[in-house]
Amino acid sequence: FSIMAQQLDKLISQKEQTQQLYDVRQQQEQIKKQLHIVRQQKKRTEHQLHDMRQQKQQIEQQLQDVKQNKADMKEQIDVYEKRLQATESMLVNMQQKNKSLQQELRTIVQQSDTSPITQTANFMEYGPEVH
Repeated sequence: FSIMAQQLDKLISQKEQTQQLYDVRQQQEQIKKQLHIVRQQKKRTEHQLHDMRQQKQQIEQQLQDVKQNKADMKEQIDVYEKRLQATESMLVNMQQKNKSLQQELRTIVQQSDTSPITQTANFMEYGPEVH
């Protein structure tokens, strides 16, 4: 009877071990599934990181382009300001020359109005002066 009891205990122990082994295998399968999910997430994260790095490079390039455009525009503004100053200076010189020429013309006109030739020409064109 005791042999049968020992064998029964042995069978019960084996059954428990088998159940434990089955449970461990179930856990192992769950861990494999979770590991697979984590690996997929890692790949997606690495792809996102790669995309973000590319975007960062593009943004940095755009920033460099903007800085270069700003420098180019400042240079153009400087050129236009110098041209404007030169044009304003030319305008002032031309205005002074114009005043000088107008004064010269007035002097010539005043001199010609009193000259005998002008008076004769006026007489021929307009007739005798009426006083």
